[in-house]
Amino acid sequence: MELFHLENIKKEYKNGDQSLEVLKGVSFSISEGDFVSIMGRSGAGKSTLLQILGCLDAPSSGKYFFDEMPIHDLNDDQMSEIRNQKIGFVFQSFYLLPYLSVLQNVMMPMEYSYLSLNERRDRALHWLSRFQIDHRKDYLPKQLSGGEKQRVALARSMVNEPKLLLADEPTGNLDLKVRDEVIEVFHALNQKEKTTIIMVTHDQELGAMTPKRIHLRSGLLHD
Repeated sequence: MELFHLENIKKEYKNGDQSLEVLKGVSFSISEGDFVSIMGRSGAGKSTLLQILGCLDAPSSGKYFFDEMPIHDLNDDQMSEIRNQKIGFVFQSFYLLPYLSVLQNVMMPMEYSYLSLNERRDRALHWLSRFQIDHRKDYLPKQLSGGEKQRVALARSMVNEPKLLLADEPTGNLDLKVRDEVIEVFHALNQKEKTTIIMVTHDQELGAMTPKRIHLRSGLLHD
């Protein structure tokens, strides 16, 4: 079943009389349960495309349908609701709040949910356990290794049980051994939880580890 579909997506940034067209007409579809890497060199438009897929930014033109909803017609509040309820994010820099414990960091996305405090805690502990990092639940981020931080970030991204997980260079700050361990976690998440995963990377070896690949070059798709 199709999860999202892009039709001729373009993105242009303007600065006075100057304009920069980052995406120049991107069209493709992703099915539920896919694990796809978006690959390309720096400046190819990968992160811009990921921001549009994650409802963090709107295209300048084109159509984006996610879970049968026309995202291109939604306002900011509607996009925020989709983003909070159906999309999880994992970033290269982790973005864990340094003054909160691991458990508190993972509970944060549920702050405005209808779940009770105990339900939020139980769900956070479930995902920490799922990523084998529950034994660090009371630690602060500064007490964790890079690989542990990424596992916490993954747990945080999954507590709202999103349909789509977006990962922007998720192993960029990790050594090769830890990188491979994190990718194994992604594969397990995709295969066991049936989570659809889109991963942006410029790492050819990393991209080759995903079942499907999309190549961007200068804002256009290439084979």
